[in-house]
Amino acid sequence: MALTNTWLKSNHNKERSKTEVIKDRDGLGIRVSPKGRIVFQMRYYHHKAAKRLDLGSYPSMSLKEAREIHFKLRNEHERLNIDPKILLHQDRNKSEGKEICRELKLVFDQWYKTRAGDVTPSVYAAQYRFFEKYVYTRFGGVDINDVTLHEWLDLLSPLARDKETTAGFLFSNIKRAYEWAIKFELTDKNPLARITKRDLGVRSKSKTRFLNDDEIGKIVRALSIKDYKHDCLFKLCLFFGCRLGELRSSQKNHFDIPNGVWLVPPENHKTGNKSKKAIVRPIIEDITPLLEEAFRSSGGGEFVFTKSVDDPSPYTSMALSNASKRIKKIMEKDFKTTMEDWSMHDLRRTARSNFSKFTEPHVAEIMLGHKLPGVWQVYDQYDYLEEQREAYQKWFDHLQDITDGLFGTPSR
Repeated sequence: MALTNTWLKSNHNKERSKTEVIKDRDGLGIRVSPKGRIVFQMRYYHHKAAKRLDLGSYPSMSLKEAREIHFKLRNEHERLNIDPKILLHQDRNKSEGKEICRELKLVFDQWYKTRAGDVTPSVYAAQYRFFEKYVYTRFGGVDINDVTLHEWLDLLSPLARDKETTAGFLFSNIKRAYEWAIKFELTDKNPLARITKRDLGVRSKSKTRFLNDDEIGKIVRALSIKDYKHDCLFKLCLFFGCRLGELRSSQKNHFDIPNGVWLVPPENHKTGNKSKKAIVRPIIEDITPLLEEAFRSSGGGEFVFTKSVDDPSPYTSMALSNASKRIKKIMEKDFKTTMEDWSMHDLRRTARSNFSKFTEPHVAEIMLGHKLPGVWQVYDQYDYLEEQREAYQKWFDHLQDITDGLFGTPSR
């Protein structure tokens, strides 16, 4: 029902058996306590989350005032995509002659929420932890206008020497956060505007590294003898050519081994938030021993890759960030073998480079979880499962050949 001044007046301080929530219109409503206290509320969605915001209490705030404030906040929320809670806080500060709240963490959090649809939830959470660990512990409660260029450099420059990738990620996103804050008049300057990654010592690296047959053979033989914890993860990543996160977040019920299908739900892969489609990959019979060993090693939990048999929580991206370096150290220390640096993501490039030997380019792209170009993706809804299965079988046979038959056998 639409609220009226008559109803509000007659129900103010009127006791009732329980709290009631009554809607007015366009997301405005009231909450009435058992003692009859009436509070105007705004109901809205921000980044897909349902929220409620208390606007004020009746009769200190009239119905007309509540509707005017609600209308203003709703329009600004739609236009600026800023949480009405912050907008209301800023408006009240202005009316009281106070400075608008520009606490750095509050501003950066608002910007970061705009990225929610760009990455998978697990990556989104992992990247946010970088801000919590490095930025918010140092500048979280500081006014965004008070952090100087040299204070940012004191944070980022040493980090770039020890953790170059992390420093590069933070630098790029801090600059984006400032640009967003300038756009919405929460600050008028970006202290890092004229600084580049090169100024920090962060170098742009060529992303062309892939493992040749000899390197794959050496790594697999070393892991088979050493009984390395991530043996199955490494092999499955290389075999499927999938993103590391797709395996790290995979659950056992995503793998239909009897029917030979692995379903990667939209929330577990990079483009899923936009496409709303799952990636469907075939499971060949020869690869099932690795999957079954991964299931066994994870214990009774729902995830395929867990911290331990007794800890059912999944691997974190941080836990695997140095996996390739640890494998490299095993080779150097125990097998006196050296090789050029590589990353777990290079396994994906390695697989794709080899897929070209065994199938057509469009099938190879589907195996990686890429979408087909242009209108092709619109009109061609065929899943190419059999073509993928044939290519995966040839790829597996090749891996067995170059590893003396050790690839398909778990190391433990």
